[in-house]
Amino acid sequence: MQTYLFIFTIGPVQSFIAQARKTQDLYAGSQLLSDLIGFAMAKTRESGEIIFPFSDAKSKPNRFVAKITCQDVKTFGNNLQSMVREELKRIASDALGKWFDIASYQIEDFLETYWAAIIYDESKEYHKQYKELETTLGGVKNYRVFKQLSVPEQGRKCSVNGFYNALFYRKQDKEVNQSFDVLREKKYLSNNTIIVDNESMVGLGIIQKGEGICGLTLLKRRYKESLTTFPSTANIALLHILNNQAIKDSGALTPLLNCDGASESTIDNFNGQLLFSENINKEYFKKQEIKCNEDKFSDCFKNFEKVVKQENLKFLKYYAVIVFDADDMGKKLSACDSIEKHKELSLKLSEYAEWAREYVNKGRGKTIYAGGDDFMGLLNLKTLFESIEELRKKFGEQFQVEQLTFSAGIAIAHYKAPLGEVLSYARKMEHIAKEQDGKNAFGITLIKHSGETHETVLPWTSTIHEDKWYPSMLKLIQESLKDKISPSFIKVLDEEIRVWDNKSSDFAEITSHEIARLLSRANKFADNTLLEKISQDIVLLYNESNFKDNTTYFTNALNIADFINRKF
Repeated sequence: MQTYLFIFTIGPVQSFIAQARKTQDLYAGSQLLSDLIGFAMAKTRESGEIIFPFSDAKSKPNRFVAKITCQDVKTFGNNLQSMVREELKRIASDALGKWFDIASYQIEDFLETYWAAIIYDESKEYHKQYKELETTLGGVKNYRVFKQLSVPEQGRKCSVNGFYNALFYRKQDKEVNQSFDVLREKKYLSNNTIIVDNESMVGLGIIQKGEGICGLTLLKRRYKESLTTFPSTANIALLHILNNQAIKDSGALTPLLNCDGASESTIDNFNGQLLFSENINKEYFKKQEIKCNEDKFSDCFKNFEKVVKQENLKFLKYYAVIVFDADDMGKKLSACDSIEKHKELSLKLSEYAEWAREYVNKGRGKTIYAGGDDFMGLLNLKTLFESIEELRKKFGEQFQVEQLTFSAGIAIAHYKAPLGEVLSYARKMEHIAKEQDGKNAFGITLIKHSGETHETVLPWTSTIHEDKWYPSMLKLIQESLKDKISPSFIKVLDEEIRVWDNKSSDFAEITSHEIARLLSRANKFADNTLLEKISQDIVLLYNESNFKDNTTYFTNALNIADFINRKF
């Protein structure tokens, strides 16, 4: 018997999770990969101990590190790969039932598994052995075996991932009387595509009318029935209303919850789009198969709308996606000089992940994935700035000894914007944030429904005054624009900056004076104390290194704060 350091990973991760049209797709994809790695960890514990991540963590990353003892590590690793693939097939068989055989080739094709192992020597430095293990895994990943699908991929592709054939298509109302052969030709469907009308396995919550999806997407939508209660983007945008205690106490929401045809009267599985007046019409009710009478629902909504206005709340149509990832996490893990230190870090990451999950889920949004060193979630705009600041502050407190930081990407978008596209923007901003000197930054992109975008990147705290947090500054600016500063200030400042020569050595000083002058003209303050504070914050915002060569980031930061202000 020999003792080894062993590492195992599954994928693809980002592409698989991001292939989502609905929040349920996003969450189910993340949960499926987490469950598969959890299964592999459980099997590995029979032969050793898990070093990373913490075994009891609710969300698990796509990899784990273990110390194992076995006779033949090659047999162990290959057997583990086979068991994980068999577990995926079992999960898919349970979820897809009678249609598993049709989709099995797609299920089996997508999963990538890799492992590596080195002999563990207690007399050698652990961090060097761990680095060797990571290097070995990198070499294994570079050696990719070409796979060919057992079934030709011809015809219409999946509406969600655009890669695999659409194997399941749901008829539109106008297509109910059309034959399967006519539809196959008209919709470019392959011969083995299942075309359904109102099959219970592919109801509206699983496949929308006119939608064609592959086996992987169907697996996501049928994976664990409890996932079907994951709130939609519309629900996230409206959390400040749905979780308002006065509105709950009024009882005005209850008739709406009981009216949309949901199997249970809960906020999570309620169709949040029904809380926007433009969707309360016969066409939408028919398309979404809402069983409630439209006139009855409209009457209930008017009463609900009245209560919302009494609470001075607005029906927000925008929400935010946040993704963050610890900076230089690989270096921190490689610096662990013992298995015990590695496991201690794993435990701290798990504790933070659990805190972050609960913090966000308490009325601020919904967590999709929380692994400790990385996170993905949906946030309501009402608490956006304070939420991202608290997530970063807590992370710094948890890993003060390790001096860990993280960089985040945030995308603000309309609830109807394609979810995969919004997530791509968030990932892009996270990448830009990590490109900043020292990383430890956050990037925000605002995607307006018109298609116009605004991007900005900021350090978490001022490099001049470390006690000043930029999310707090943006929130103060946002709130001040509501009734203390005229938003015209931003427009005028933007126009002036664009025509000035920013290469001049006096440019920064001139801009600082102009900011103060324009603010004094645009202010509605009863006294000058707050005006002076906001003026100092905006000047500080401008003077930070991120903006010296990119004044667009500066004005975009102000425009994003103003946009959120106008929505409230």
